[in-house]
Amino acid sequence: MGHTVREARMKERGIEKIGHIVAEWEAKGWLMPTGKEAVQRQLQREMAPLQMRSAYVAAIGIGAALLGVAILWVLTQAWYYVYPEVRMGAAVVLVLLGQGGTAAVMLQEKQGTERAEIMGMLQYCFCLAAVAMIAQTYYWGWSIMSYLLPCVVVSLPAIYLLRSVSGLILYDISVLWWTACGGTLQQAGGSVTVWVLLMLSLPFYYLLLHKGEEKRLAVFSWVTTITVFCAFALVSATTAYIPFLALAALAATIMLTGYTIDIRKAWGTPFRWCGRFAAVASLWLSCIPASWRGIADIQGFHWTATAVTAVLFAAMVGLFVKGVKQRLWSPLLYSIIPVVIAGETVLVRSGVYSSLPLWVSTLYLFIMGAWEVWQGVRQARRGHTLLGILVLIGLAGMVIEVRTVSPMTMVAAYILVFLAARQMAKKRRENSQKAVRHRHLRTHITVKSRPNSTGETVDGPTRDRMKRAENLPAWMEENGISASSLQEAMKDKAEQIKQTVTVIPRPQETSSFVPPVFKQPEDIPLPGEGIPAQQEIEIKDRGVSRSPWQAREKREKKDKKRVLSPWGTEERNKK
Repeated sequence: MGHTVREARMKERGIEKIGHIVAEWEAKGWLMPTGKEAVQRQLQREMAPLQMRSAYVAAIGIGAALLGVAILWVLTQAWYYVYPEVRMGAAVVLVLLGQGGTAAVMLQEKQGTERAEIMGMLQYCFCLAAVAMIAQTYYWGWSIMSYLLPCVVVSLPAIYLLRSVSGLILYDISVLWWTACGGTLQQAGGSVTVWVLLMLSLPFYYLLLHKGEEKRLAVFSWVTTITVFCAFALVSATTAYIPFLALAALAATIMLTGYTIDIRKAWGTPFRWCGRFAAVASLWLSCIPASWRGIADIQGFHWTATAVTAVLFAAMVGLFVKGVKQRLWSPLLYSIIPVVIAGETVLVRSGVYSSLPLWVSTLYLFIMGAWEVWQGVRQARRGHTLLGILVLIGLAGMVIEVRTVSPMTMVAAYILVFLAARQMAKKRRENSQKAVRHRHLRTHITVKSRPNSTGETVDGPTRDRMKRAENLPAWMEENGISASSLQEAMKDKAEQIKQTVTVIPRPQETSSFVPPVFKQPEDIPLPGEGIPAQQEIEIKDRGVSRSPWQAREKREKKDKKRVLSPWGTEERNKK
């Protein structure tokens, strides 16, 4: 009964999911309304066996895991009865399986995929098992380094070739396991060996960055940062003193590395936050008197510790000058922590062992906590506020336990911080209210220039659909929906959209307006008279100018006509 109900629920969920998929395809224009039902039925027929297959795969996986555990238990019980030749043969088979699987993934060009991740883990596990078989059959030393080194030599190149983050996680776990088992005490290089092993994985960061795999790069950043600080803690547990100076320099370097990365990128977050926590932890350790006693009692620092600290300081200065420019104050305050601890270390090693280092560290730790709280409240950042509260709580607990300063002093300081934060919040609220009143009293008008016409608009979504229509799923081709037909439908739809008239133009009305004719004043007739005829003006050619002393030409004599004056009396007398 339960099995039937479960199948019914799975079927209902599958039908609902298919309905959402088909509706999305129809909204994007990939499906026509006529073929919607046919596509939905075809998807239901194809996805029904896949749902049952997923349940079968899960059951098979659980069964295979249980069977593998049973086989391993049987092998452990009868391992000493197995011939050495059989053990060596099994080890060789495991190594060949791991290398063959790596080669197969590379030939298929599946690097950086889920298949590569699975193959990276299997290859590393096969290598560990093969080395364990050989180590139990033939004695080659009880050092764990002799067990880990072959795994590093064989598996680390495969991790780079496959770009497998999961394989690198197993590698980091192996390094931490070797460090926890006292590997630094058994090697000539001491703790330097740990840092060499961890530095072998750093080029993997640039490989992922070059390939543009941001999600896997973020996972690598978190895993590597946590591994570095865990390894530092394990190495510090085997030393005669607490190297919080090296811890502060390492934390500041990692934090500045995170600040050189774009703040919007996910892989820079672990560098910044883990660096902050480690720097605050080193400053908190410097507030404890017992930590300074260990530094004062030793004869001197090892040259490797001094060299590593100097390199970290140089890297810190270079990163601060190169990348940290815009976000100045927060990186600067954290970068001062190694400088403060270095000055205190010089005082203690010089024999000036007083309460001055404790007071300086306590005061600076209080400043850091107040700074984080103020930054979180001012910029509404919850992470900074929580970090500042944790710093202040840790400082209060340390003061109460160690009695470095009077607890009443810390209580008074916390009261002052609370009053200052309250005053800043009040001032900020008044400024916001003043800004609101200012906005209501004044009206800002923004005049934007009209954009130039770019001609015919481009139907971008239709072109994108036509590009996506070139690669159709197999079930569409089986139903007779080809890429060419879908592209033709998209073109017809685009032409219909372009030919659609959305604005109907109004008919133009005939105008009776007659433009005026401008005339000269002499062309305008007087009242009661006609238009006077224009006199033709003859322009005579005067010829070439001559000298005044030259002989003049005789002018032609013209007959004068007698003109009678209307006022004369001569004509009247004749009459």
